[in-house]
Amino acid sequence: MQGKTRILTTVALGALVLAPGMLHAQEAATVTAG
Repeated sequence: MQGKTRILTTVALGALVLAPGMLHAQEAATVTAG
């Protein structure tokens, strides 16, 4: 159980870190395409 919690925490933290970068990348791509 503890191992699963650790994995979920790592995934959640990774998502929090990656989400802004992905949004900025998508925004940059949209601006470049537009």
